[in-house]
Amino acid sequence: MSAAPPSSRTHANAVMARLNGVQGLPTFLGAAPAGQTTPYAVIDFNSTVVPGSLADRWSQLDGYVAVRAIGTTAEQSMWAADRVRTLLLTDTVLGVAGRTSMPITQDTQTPTFRDDEVSPPLYVTTTVYRWITT
Repeated sequence: MSAAPPSSRTHANAVMARLNGVQGLPTFLGAAPAGQTTPYAVIDFNSTVVPGSLADRWSQLDGYVAVRAIGTTAEQSMWAADRVRTLLLTDTVLGVAGRTSMPITQDTQTPTFRDDEVSPPLYVTTTVYRWITT
């Protein structure tokens, strides 16, 4: 009998715990609260499940964590992006109960840009990380 598919929520919570477990950069899931001071980071989590064996159709979760590093200056945004990269890629394998985790890897990063759609304008650097668990 196949187990239930892995939970995106528990994986996103593990990422949030890692990023919020170290002081210096407030991190939020989905959106920052109104009036949040910079710098800060916002994560969005997306995942797919990959079939394993016939006995366990949902054995692998391919997770993608998009992190938007926000600052009032380009330097703040880049600092926040570097802080997240350090927290996710250095000496850590995140854990989810009942799952075996691969180390997180960086997938892509966009150039830092000025977002003039908000007032005052903010600078954003978005980095996407990949995380596989089985």
